[in-house]
Amino acid sequence: MLSNLLGELKTENIPQLVLYFMLYQVGNYLWGYLTTVPSYIQCYLFPLFIQTFSMRNYSLSNDHFKLHAYLKDISPHSFNYNYSRIQYTTRTTEQKSISIGRYIMKYKGKNVYLNINSDISTHGDLYITTKISVLSFDKTFFDTLFDEAEKNYNRNKHVYIGKISQRNSGEAKWKMIGDIPKISFKDAIISSENQKRLENAFYKFQNRTKREIDLKIPHRLVILISGSPGFGKTTVIKAIGYEYDLHIRSTSITLYNDSSINDVTDSIGSNTAIIFEDIDAMTSNRNCVDNDSNTKDESKPREGKNETVSLSAFLNFLDGVGTPEGLVVIMTTNCPEKLDPALVRSERVHLHLKFGPDREVYTRFIQRFYPDADADSVAEFANHCLLKKISTASMQSVFRRFEDIAEARKFMEGKEF
Repeated sequence: MLSNLLGELKTENIPQLVLYFMLYQVGNYLWGYLTTVPSYIQCYLFPLFIQTFSMRNYSLSNDHFKLHAYLKDISPHSFNYNYSRIQYTTRTTEQKSISIGRYIMKYKGKNVYLNINSDISTHGDLYITTKISVLSFDKTFFDTLFDEAEKNYNRNKHVYIGKISQRNSGEAKWKMIGDIPKISFKDAIISSENQKRLENAFYKFQNRTKREIDLKIPHRLVILISGSPGFGKTTVIKAIGYEYDLHIRSTSITLYNDSSINDVTDSIGSNTAIIFEDIDAMTSNRNCVDNDSNTKDESKPREGKNETVSLSAFLNFLDGVGTPEGLVVIMTTNCPEKLDPALVRSERVHLHLKFGPDREVYTRFIQRFYPDADADSVAEFANHCLLKKISTASMQSVFRRFEDIAEARKFMEGKEF
């Protein structure tokens, strides 16, 4: 059959067939070239005006949660393509990641497109791919974005509540309950003497001398705040967190025992103050410790396993071999007389602040709520509060109800606090 076709092929048609073949080859080449143009554009042209950032990591890795925390802080009011609020997936109470989906973020007036996908590796591990794109000629766009996001993230200090999942497990957990409120020492209204002593203690802690470093003096700060309820101990702790840029991790000594107390410092990070509320609730079992050392008297039997922390274990936590450097511990108590002398001795507690009735505090507290009141009225009111030993918390509950200082005083004179 082929021989028949060749026989019918005329000699004058051969140049035409060659031309068709050449046109076919040229067309095929051009088609192949045109199909690669989008790839060339994406590879060489798009980067000129479209900046992208992509990260693929294990879904439960710290880098994953840190990146998403940065994105949340840089654009807390982001929305997805359906204009609903951004959604989060929670691993623990303090670790959130943005849920899978597509989102639009606003940063410096530009729309930043966020695309989050998941995939499973050959080993069955779940991975999250986070891709961020923006229409911009600025090659340093994402460097600027993440630098600012990291600064914001580190600037926002948080308040945590401490707990343990099981008493015998020794596994400490922390639940973030919010950001440190912007409360200064002026807002907290403490006496000038207490404020000066507190500022001096933190100055020495944050500015160690070469001699202290050479002598290997432990770098830690332990503060005891004592006083009757309602005189601003908690407010001052918040002010310390705000003034000195510290995370606040508050817990109760009754949640731990001798085995779990040392786990309190696990995974707390730097720039953190650990708060032990009502430290006087610690067990009275001193575990046979004398006032100046952590030495046990083995001749005295120990009565069973402690339900709470013994004095010996807590002293080892404060200044034992395993105590981390740079630790800040703040203890509060309403009954300082119940504390063992071994706990409050010098160099174990570096600063003891006593809160209670104080004419200066009363005066400043009244002036805060009634700035237009005359000095004589304020002084008389402060003397009345000092005589009755009224707490600032009780005063605040009354001051919030009355806008006139005379009405507030008249109400308080007829009440027992």
